[in-house]
Amino acid sequence: DLFVSIHVNSGPKTKHSKFLGYRKQVYYTGKGKKRRKRIRNVPRYSSYYTANPSRGTETYIWAADRAGAKGDYVSERLSETVNEGKEYAPDLNDPVFRAQSLLWTKRYFDKSLLLANLVEAEFVKEGRASRGVKQRNEKGIWVLQATAMPSILVETGFISHKSDEDYLNSRKGQDEIAKNILSAIRKYRKATEGK
Repeated sequence: DLFVSIHVNSGPKTKHSKFLGYRKQVYYTGKGKKRRKRIRNVPRYSSYYTANPSRGTETYIWAADRAGAKGDYVSERLSETVNEGKEYAPDLNDPVFRAQSLLWTKRYFDKSLLLANLVEAEFVKEGRASRGVKQRNEKGIWVLQATAMPSILVETGFISHKSDEDYLNSRKGQDEIAKNILSAIRKYRKATEGK
């Protein structure tokens, strides 16, 4: 089993501020007869936005700090496999069963990393800009941690970058992306299954 999720990335516009000078602002201090008019200089800024310069591909694997959630799914999957055709129900808290689950989780991580590196290598070979293989630790990616198998999420480019958008919308670009991912999966199978 193998899980590959294909996405298109997008980056927010970049905000810039330009100093325009100062304006005079009137304010008052004190109360009653002691009330005085004051003037202060307040800076003026103009804000403007430019297109986000981010471009290229990136491939995500599930985050190491999400191993507990991944391990739970692996445990559930292992218990389903063990239960097929039997009346036996494994104890999910059994240390031996937990150790098995951790070993499978580690194996899935290693295989996910291998596949992600192969996908990015194929994109680079095609001449695409690669942002590398990444983990999103601060906030996991649910579709990756909720699988009991090697899994990756491929960001094929940034739709917010004009040249990436044109490439992603073109027939040639879509064919090349599909060819690159398929080639990486074939290399992955050859490496893991010896075929």
